[in-house]
Amino acid sequence: NALLTITMTALAIAVQSAIPMAILLVDFVIRGFLTPYWSPIVFVSRRLVRVLPFDKRTIFFPPKRFAARIGAIFSLATTLLFALGANVAAIIVGATLILFAFLECALNICVGCIVFSAIQRLKGQTAQG
Repeated sequence: NALLTITMTALAIAVQSAIPMAILLVDFVIRGFLTPYWSPIVFVSRRLVRVLPFDKRTIFFPPKRFAARIGAIFSLATTLLFALGANVAAIIVGATLILFAFLECALNICVGCIVFSAIQRLKGQTAQG
């Protein structure tokens, strides 16, 4: 998923267009707010994992859903900025999304998952305190 996020965002930056980001936004909304089973990116990712040398990993869904929602926010911002002609700002936001996706893809570091875990710990401390 992260590799395809990088690809779509890089394409949007290269052509400075909101269209690839809008497609990515729809996919993030599907994964973050509906079900990953309907996600075109998840569909393609599952097939790529079969042919590319990626390790299969079992993932805990709630942090990944949270990360997809953060991805939706970044995609929405990038889409709107490109649509409004604020290309430099769109490139900065898009590059940030690429950085987060790269960390996930190359280093197995899910920043959204880390933030999710921190929020859960804070909620636990607040509930107990």
